[in-house]
Amino acid sequence: MIEAAERMELSELEKRAEFQILTPKQQNFVGSYIESGRRTGTYDALAAVQSAYQVAVKNAVIMSYELLGNRKITAVLNLHFGRTEFDSILTDLGRALSKTLKKDAKTGSLSVATSKALEFYERHVVPKTPGTAPIESETPFTEKEVIRDGKRLLVRITELGGVDAGARQ
Repeated sequence: MIEAAERMELSELEKRAEFQILTPKQQNFVGSYIESGRRTGTYDALAAVQSAYQVAVKNAVIMSYELLGNRKITAVLNLHFGRTEFDSILTDLGRALSKTLKKDAKTGSLSVATSKALEFYERHVVPKTPGTAPIESETPFTEKEVIRDGKRLLVRITELGGVDAGARQ
């Protein structure tokens, strides 16, 4: 990910085909979203929705999630943030895994789908250098033990959606 000072400016994004295929309201949303981030340091999707669509707060909350999940809008935001589409997919997968692992930890078992997704996520996120431990984070996390294929797994769940799992024999 690139530093805030190096993020693609809105004026440059507006020239890109990815931005031009958005509807005028989506363009307004993206513009407001990026400008709020530039101005305050915090990207405010709720204010951007209200600016672009003039809707009530309760509707803006729902719309902000829908708009930020829209693949066309995500493509433009990926350009702004300097992320690849694969980085974006891994981020989404990390969030989904975090939610699923919290649910699965209550039952004490992982579904096959969750197990496969976790393996995929680990292959692409965990450092690849042999003998290198995963990068430690200052982010608080919760650890849960779950059983999968007869193995006891220790699953580490962070609030930011990242996951880290390791087998404990």
